[in-house]
Amino acid sequence: MSTSRAINEQAMRDTCKNSAAMAFGERSKHVLVLPVERVDDGYLVYGQYPEDGPDVTTFTCKFNEKGIFRHVRRN
Repeated sequence: MSTSRAINEQAMRDTCKNSAAMAFGERSKHVLVLPVERVDDGYLVYGQYPEDGPDVTTFTCKFNEKGIFRHVRRN
């Protein structure tokens, strides 16, 4: 994996975490995001809040093929 790709993936994860926290009224430290996944038309980042427990809410962040944030949606 190249360094620039790793930096972009970390930026996508950070953007997803912060966007989800703002969208769902959570503190970012309580939001968990998983590794970036490549899909046909861009990238997805799956996540949840709180980080653990019996009652978690899941969400998905979508990025375009250039890694630009598109939206976050609760699942």
